[in-house]
Amino acid sequence: MVMGRYIGTLHKICEGASNKKSGWNDVLSYLEVHSISDKEAHNPPFDSPLPPYSAPSAGLKKELLDRQGPRKEDTPLRIIIRTSAPSHIVAAMLHLCPETSQVPDSRGRLPLHLACRKPTLQSEDEMIIRLLVQAHARGIVHPDVDGRIPLHYLMWYHASTRSKPLVEYFVQPVPAAWLEDAESFGGQPPSAAMITDSRNGCLPLHYAIMEGASKEVIKTLLQAHPLSRSQTDKQGRTALSWYLGAGHGLHVSGEAPDPNAVPLYKQKRSNTILSLLLNSKSARLVDSKGRSALHWVCHLLGIHYFYKEENEVECLNLELIKSLLDHYVDALLLQDQNGMTPLHLLFGAATVEQDKAFLRIERNKTVRNGVDLRNGGGKGGFEPPTALI
Repeated sequence: MVMGRYIGTLHKICEGASNKKSGWNDVLSYLEVHSISDKEAHNPPFDSPLPPYSAPSAGLKKELLDRQGPRKEDTPLRIIIRTSAPSHIVAAMLHLCPETSQVPDSRGRLPLHLACRKPTLQSEDEMIIRLLVQAHARGIVHPDVDGRIPLHYLMWYHASTRSKPLVEYFVQPVPAAWLEDAESFGGQPPSAAMITDSRNGCLPLHYAIMEGASKEVIKTLLQAHPLSRSQTDKQGRTALSWYLGAGHGLHVSGEAPDPNAVPLYKQKRSNTILSLLLNSKSARLVDSKGRSALHWVCHLLGIHYFYKEENEVECLNLELIKSLLDHYVDALLLQDQNGMTPLHLLFGAATVEQDKAFLRIERNKTVRNGVDLRNGGGKGGFEPPTALI
């Protein structure tokens, strides 16, 4: 019986490289020893530590494409990306076998998807992503089983670490032939910024605004796909609605939300990002629940003011409400599918949260924040700021 995660020599060397001082040199030495010089070989479009016209031996190429591990999906390239190899090691592997960048895992994710899950705090981190794109440019629009392309992952994980130049690199126009539904883009040059996932139907923009991307990154996504301000997900929600409260208790990816994440009603909403997302159309659009952006912001504010501590910063500048009303004042009278106007939701959200708190106290038989709701107590009457009313 074979013990351990991997049986291949190169796989084992790659797995242990990050734990040894000479580990990555060992990987490079193995690639050098098992490569040959071939004048027919194509030189890569990037810098490589290997000599020009290097090619893998038959045995090495088999190893580079071999999928091992518990799920039979780990190639040496996938292993070194997961274990944060230096970019020159990734370049050497892609030099010898660029095809390994096209090998998906059991969920349809390429090595590029995996690299886009890692933070890009150093230029070295971005270099690895660029190397993978240069080795397999079409990978930019390759979807996993849930329709997520690498740009979705880039915005889903560590969005605050992404630079504007890196995102610009991902949203360049791509050939229409790379996409099955290029005609659905209405004649615009297709790019990764226009592709929705198959879970919620969300754009990379939706992921970016919910995961804390910078305003420069948001601007870049909007410039690549200007219509994304008013493009909705499968439930009719715009990026503006997601940002203003539709995302409360949900995760934009469609996966279960992190129970340890800071709740949306405690997160400060950026006026700059709101101004980027807000226009007449995004303010007027109504989702499958019959709610406009004004409904969602009132719902979020109701929860925020119910839980707000004495010195806690407001989650939203009230000037935004004025901006929404300037674009669509009739939303004040608009009823959702339950007959609720935005003002109903403002007060109703707090009532719902109070009921939840009461049930929590009853179930746990404890006192929360010094208030015993079992005796008919609870926070004082809900009093949003006079300016809001």
